[in-house]
Amino acid sequence: MTTGTSIRHALYAVIDLARSDESNPISVASIAQRRGIPETALAKVFQRLVRSGLVVGMRGPHGGYRLARPASEITVLDVMDVFSPAQSDARLPEDVGRDDRLEEFIGTVDGQARSAFASVTIDQLAAKDKTSL
Repeated sequence: MTTGTSIRHALYAVIDLARSDESNPISVASIAQRRGIPETALAKVFQRLVRSGLVVGMRGPHGGYRLARPASEITVLDVMDVFSPAQSDARLPEDVGRDDRLEEFIGTVDGQARSAFASVTIDQLAAKDKTSL
């Protein structure tokens, strides 16, 4: 399980949304500028976040985005799964010299990583103090 660029951009964006006043939606442009992320790349990230139901878009002159539910109910894993869903069946076909011990090890490590990401909520990452983790 890796944290690619899209996942990192999504996590930064969701953290920014968690830190904002939910009555004032935030634009992609403002997050892109604050985080130094290309706006077009971040817009694509937001499309996926909206489709997943984690983020809600609001149209109009004062439009933007906000979290669809409280940050305390959204885990890092929830965000990651939008871009890299669990692939429990991503094993090699039986006829490709597979090594069961290696597959078991990879499965164990992947499970531990998923558990770690599931144990941290966005509100914990958005907290200004470092003791919340």
